[in-house]
Amino acid sequence: MLFRSTTSDERVYSFPTKDSKTGLPVYKYKPSTTYILAVGYPKGFYFNEWLKKVGNEAEAIKTLAGERGSKIHQGVEMLLMGEKVKHDEKLTNPTNGKLEEITAEEYFAIISFGRFWEKLKEKSVVRVLGVEFKIGRASCRERV
Repeated sequence: MLFRSTTSDERVYSFPTKDSKTGLPVYKYKPSTTYILAVGYPKGFYFNEWLKKVGNEAEAIKTLAGERGSKIHQGVEMLLMGEKVKHDEKLTNPTNGKLEEITAEEYFAIISFGRFWEKLKEKSVVRVLGVEFKIGRASCRERV
């Protein structure tokens, strides 16, 4: 079972497990991805070395990676909803809002997830179905 705890400034997920030393039941806590992205995550030595190497290109690399990731997530969502994803599928580029044919790399990532999902269908998995924004609050629908 997975629990979500949200405060005014963070969100964490907790799940029951056993203490490796005592064997007693305990809960482990993990910050949500949204929280990590909002506050930033320590990048470390290798990130800083990469940043020095790519210099001014870092923003373009980040944008392209975000576009690729968004299209892969759209394709994964289609699979989870029981739809087929074709190699020439057109998905929305979040930067310009236009439909674009997915690349071979994006298609491979989507299909790889599909294979993974078929193997793990019976296990508990949390999937965000969407976010509804209302005046003063946001709610997230999930499937466990």
